[in-house]
Amino acid sequence: MTDTDPLQELEQFARELPAAVERRRIGETLGKTVERLRDADAQVERIAAILDISEETGFGRDPAQADALADLLACISECAELMLSAQTAVDLKEVQEAYARLVAEVAAVDRQLRPHWRGIVEHDFRPLAVIGTLLQRIETTKDLGLRLVACGQEAETSLTITSAVSLRATIHRLREKRTDLENERTSATQERDVDAFLSAVAEGRGTLRMVTSNVHQWLARNEALDMFTITARARN
Repeated sequence: MTDTDPLQELEQFARELPAAVERRRIGETLGKTVERLRDADAQVERIAAILDISEETGFGRDPAQADALADLLACISECAELMLSAQTAVDLKEVQEAYARLVAEVAAVDRQLRPHWRGIVEHDFRPLAVIGTLLQRIETTKDLGLRLVACGQEAETSLTITSAVSLRATIHRLREKRTDLENERTSATQERDVDAFLSAVAEGRGTLRMVTSNVHQWLARNEALDMFTITARARN
């Protein structure tokens, strides 16, 4: 070994040190990043459910809802780009920060979905229970009435579901069930104006003009006059 070997080794070490330090930093930061992203699969599934619910229920038509969805999609894009291009410890740190923002945006949209779905339940499903209660008093429509009530009650129960993935499956099932029941109910009484009135009530568009003498008599005959209330609304 010559006298210059230690100096050469020192010089070589000095040249390699930054890369070694960077590899160590990457390793440490990578471990933290992996830990931070440990629930990524669950978050991806949650995002997919939220986007499906949004599409199926019309969430996003309201400007505030549209803004929330746009922010979520922007976060998804940013996070994905950073993950794909990350090479340094600094890049990995940015991935951690972007993922934290993404999780927060997912939670924010999820929270906004809840009152949106509650409004749909109130408008589309609660009237089913009222009409079902009426129809189950009549022998020929009793079975349909029971199923309408059950559908309305299931929709009410869905308001307590905390998982977006579970809520997506429930919403899909409820909307299909409601469509089938409504198709069956449109001719349940075999009296055109009565069926038209019940359809209007179920769709939230019933008016006093639709309460013909035949409808009134049918409601009275089935002791259902007190099952409906009158609510005034402004004219368009």
